[in-house]
Amino acid sequence: MDTSAKTKVSTEDFDDVIWQELYPFLFPPKSFQRARAEVAAILKKTGLKKGRVLDLACGPGRHSIPLAGNGFHVTGVDRSSFLLSQARNYALRERVGVELINEDMRLFSRPDQYDLALSMHSSFGYFEDPMDNRAVLKRVYGSLKRGGMFFIDLPGREVLFRNFRQTVRKKVSGFGNVTEYRMLQAEGKRLELRWRFYKDGLLENYSFKLWLYSGPEIRNLLAETGFEDISLFGNFSLSPYDQTAKQLIAFAVKK
Repeated sequence: MDTSAKTKVSTEDFDDVIWQELYPFLFPPKSFQRARAEVAAILKKTGLKKGRVLDLACGPGRHSIPLAGNGFHVTGVDRSSFLLSQARNYALRERVGVELINEDMRLFSRPDQYDLALSMHSSFGYFEDPMDNRAVLKRVYGSLKRGGMFFIDLPGREVLFRNFRQTVRKKVSGFGNVTEYRMLQAEGKRLELRWRFYKDGLLENYSFKLWLYSGPEIRNLLAETGFEDISLFGNFSLSPYDQTAKQLIAFAVKK
C-alpha cells in the first residue's frame, strides 16, 4: 500500500463526490432495514393512514420509499443528484411511485401542502450560517397544512457528549476500513466529522460539519418557528428524552 499517495480532501460543500465515495459507509443495508422500523414508529405516533409527506434531505429514499409503499404521496427533496438516482432505483425495485426533487432544502416551499414532514438521520444543521438552519424550519412550517406534523431526528448534544469518542474505526463490507475522526468546535456546539480510508492506493479524506442542538434548544427553535405540542424522545420506541436517550427526536405540530 502506498502511504505516500496523494490525499484527496473534500470539505462541507456536500457535493456528489462525497456521497458516491462514502455511500457504502453512510448507507449500509442495515440502515434501510432500520428506516422501515422508524417509518412504522412514525406512523403509529401520528396515526396517519394516508396523505402527503415531505422527506427533506431524503438521500437514497430510506424513508420515502417505505412511506410510498404504505400508500402515501411522498415528495423527497435532496441536493444530491447521485443520492436521488439511488432513491429512484430503490423505488423501481419496490414498484412504488415517489416524487423526487433536486433542490436545496433552504429553498423548497409548497405552502400548506403536506400532512407530515420528516428530517431524518441528522439532516438538520448542515449549513454554516445558523440562520440558514432556521430558514429550513420556516420552510417546513410553511409547507405543512394546519394540523400537519413534523419529525426531526438529531444526534442530540447531550447524547453525543455522554458517549463522545474522538476516533472510531469501522470495517465496512465491500468497502474496507474507515477511520472516523470527531472534533468539537464552537464551544461544543458544532461537530466536524472526518473520514479517512484508502482507495486504489490513495489516502482519501472527506469531511463535513454539523451544528449540534440540545433538547431545550431544538424545542425553542421549533416553538419560535410557530410549532406547538412539541415532544422530545430518546429513540424510535418513543421513550422520553432523558439520560438513557440514544438520539434526539423531536415531534411538533402546526396548529
